[in-house]
Amino acid sequence: MRLNIKKLEKMTDINISSNKTIASTNTEARRLLSLGVSAPLLVLAEKQTGGRGRMGRSFYSDGHGIYMSFAYKTSSSPCNTVSVTTAAAVAVAQSLYECCEGDFEIKWVNDVYQSGKKVCGILTEAVSGVTEGESAVIIGVGINIGRCRFPSEIKDIAGSVKLKSRPEQLVAEIVNRLEKIIASPEDKSYMDYYREHFMLMGTRVSAVSEGQTVFGNVTGVDNDGALLLLCDGESLPIRIFSGEVTIRPAND
Repeated sequence: MRLNIKKLEKMTDINISSNKTIASTNTEARRLLSLGVSAPLLVLAEKQTGGRGRMGRSFYSDGHGIYMSFAYKTSSSPCNTVSVTTAAAVAVAQSLYECCEGDFEIKWVNDVYQSGKKVCGILTEAVSGVTEGESAVIIGVGINIGRCRFPSEIKDIAGSVKLKSRPEQLVAEIVNRLEKIIASPEDKSYMDYYREHFMLMGTRVSAVSEGQTVFGNVTGVDNDGALLLLCDGESLPIRIFSGEVTIRPAND
């Protein structure tokens, strides 16, 4: 999707790199940071040829959407990417609510859904050694917009949003909300919104984490972004920070 960059620059206070077609906005953000481009940085693309999602999956990026990466520098200490991703999910969901029609839900940890279909994916990556004593975090966001022609393998699970404002407004909303959240990393108040719009609460799921598959019922998400899962036969929930979660039938 083509954006009016001049208009977007007036709506945000951030360094912007706009591209017609590139492999991945996350990859381009990483490259620019390695060259010394100042951060925070916003990388945009009209189309991605190698869009990436979690677990090494590809992300459909044919041009009917917003494909962006927001990169910022942080201290050299390890970054909790799960916590960053939950914050990003809130920023995106709130922005979608403001700029698009309908309501939105969040599926742990990185997807935004509408009417049971995924409309947005988020990929957070930590980058070490950007400069001496500094690391960086890259938050990639892909949003399907309008009449997307999805491949057959995802057409039943993927959806798209309908804008009620200019796409530049949506991008600016996301960027400005992200900047506010990362400016106060200790403030976890955004997790209240996450929980209010969390679509897996009380749902029976299977979770693959650290090579093991477990079954149980979701009891919530803690302030670190960890999924709380009460596994079959256990009395206390476990915390899951990474992995794949699949909704299961109630009697499974």
